Order: sequence, then structure tokens, then C-alpha cells
Amino acid sequence: ATRSFTVGAAEGLLSYKTTHSLISSSSCRFLQPEIDAKLLSLLKERGFLPLSVALISSSDLRAEVGRAVEVFVDLTSSIGAVVISLMFCRTGLVFLLQHPDLSSTMINALRGTDDMNECIPLRYASVLISKGFFCRLLDVGINLEMHLRVVNAVDRLLTSTPQSEEFLWVLWELCSLSRSECGRQAVLALGLFPEAVKILIEALHSAKELEPVSLTCGTPLNLAIFHASAEIFELIVTDPTSSSLSAWIVHATDLHKALHSSSPGSNRKDAPTRLLEWIDAGVVYQKNGAIGLLRYAAVLASGGDAHITSTNTLVSESMDVV
Repeated sequence: ATRSFTVGAAEGLLSYKTTHSLISSSSCRFLQPEIDAKLLSLLKERGFLPLSVALISSSDLRAEVGRAVEVFVDLTSSIGAVVISLMFCRTGLVFLLQHPDLSSTMINALRGTDDMNECIPLRYASVLISKGFFCRLLDVGINLEMHLRVVNAVDRLLTSTPQSEEFLWVLWELCSLSRSECGRQAVLALGLFPEAVKILIEALHSAKELEPVSLTCGTPLNLAIFHASAEIFELIVTDPTSSSLSAWIVHATDLHKALHSSSPGSNRKDAPTRLLEWIDAGVVYQKNGAIGLLRYAAVLASGGDAHITSTNTLVSESMDVV
């Protein structure tokens, strides 16, 4: 009886409801939903963007020597740190999006005359700055460009017709961006926009295997949208930070239903199938808490199938997910 009480108490303490709030307070969190509104207002009132562009672009300051160069580097490093902070939160990205001309000019100023497209990822750049190291303005500029492309894509997702070719093109753009590490981290900013996450879930729900093949495309439109949406979700779900986990874990059951109700195809290595394996674990955690997740991990460690079907006792006997 004592053992039963102890286990029951542990399950209560380790339930999804109890532990979910710990996710958002984790130190392994990069993205933040909000930034101080007064700070954003101050940046706007004091003309942070145009003044920063003028400073960074100044050929006279770049030609200085000695102490003046040190001051210039310190100033540009501070500007880079502020821009990076804006990229880590929803309100900061929206602030930059609301000033497209200035943001575009800022990107050009940060990138300078260098045509390179490779840079260090945003998270690494943030860590460098937090430790007092120098981060190239080029790296800040490329990351800013990629993040604004993602936010623009979010805006088009919200305004385009679902299941349309325009919708698919936006998804393909996001998938294309995610091919590089810098682009992948930019696409993860989708987690800051719950409305975009909801639209992607709806895209997974609306896939129909039997749609006639388009005359101009070898793949049914909605299946292409289904697979592209699954690929984007896979990026978010497999990211280890708590900010990404917070973005999808609350939708685990809904994602599970969407992936089961649609046909992900026969290829066991395609994006929907890989995603479903991760979502299975999310459903186990949501329904049975951390202890259920540990039991699920034990099943996998003993050689069990990673894909939990409706007959598996970890899901269907204690949950109603399909």
C-alpha cells in the first residue's frame, strides 16, 4: 500500500499538467514571445533603425584608426546585439516587418559588399555576444534576412487560400530555407506564431489521397502540401529547445489525429512517418506524463516499434487519440 501511494504521488507530480509549465521556464529557451513594449517604442521614437544604418554604412568611421576604430567596433557590436535580440521574439520580428524599407536597408548595411551567403547560426551568434566575443555584422545581416523571409512567409500563409498553389509555394520556400542551419533556425521562428502553427495543422488534416492528379503537376496538390507541412513540423518537433517544445506539445493529440487520418504514403522514411514517431511520444507524455514517457522509451530500448498504433496499450487502452 505504501509503494502504491508513492508511485501514485510520483505520477501526479510528473503528470503532463504538472510538468508542462516547467517547459516555458526552462533555461534551454531561445525564442521569446514578447519584448518590452516600452523598449520597442523607444527604438522607434529615437530612430534606431535609420541611425544604425547610417552608422554602420559610414565609410569615414570605417576608415578611422586607433581608439576611434575600437569605439566603432563597440557601437556596431551593440547594434548587432540589439538586432539579434529582436530576432528572438515575436514582437521584435513584427517590429522589423512593419518597417520593410528600413529593415531591407539595415540588411544591406550589415552585409556590406560581401556576397557570401554562409554564416554562423543565430543561436551561436547570440552565445558569442553574450560571452563578450565579436560577431561579424555579415552574420547578423544574413540571419536577419532569413528571419524576415520567414515572417513574410507567415504573413502570406495567413492571407493565402488554403490548399492553393500559392499556399504550397510558401511552404516550399520555408522548406528550401531550412536546408541550411541558419535557415533551419529561422524557420523555427514559426513557433512564435500560433496562428501559423494552427494553419499547418489544418493543412495536415485536409490532405486527401484520392484527389485527381493535376495536369500540370505530377503530384496531387494537397499531398504536396501535406508532405511540405509535415517536413516543416518535423523541424519544430525535433528541435531540442523548450521554446520549440512549447510550440507543438499542446497540439500533440491533434497532430496525431491528423497524421493518422491522412495517408502519409508507403515510404517508411518520408517526413509524415518520421513526424508521427515523434508525435507518438508527445501523446504518451500528454496523456501519461513523464512516467508514461519513460515507459515508452523502455519499449523502444527493448526493440519495440517506434510507431505506436491504435492497438498499442500505451496509447489506445488509456487514450482516445484516433
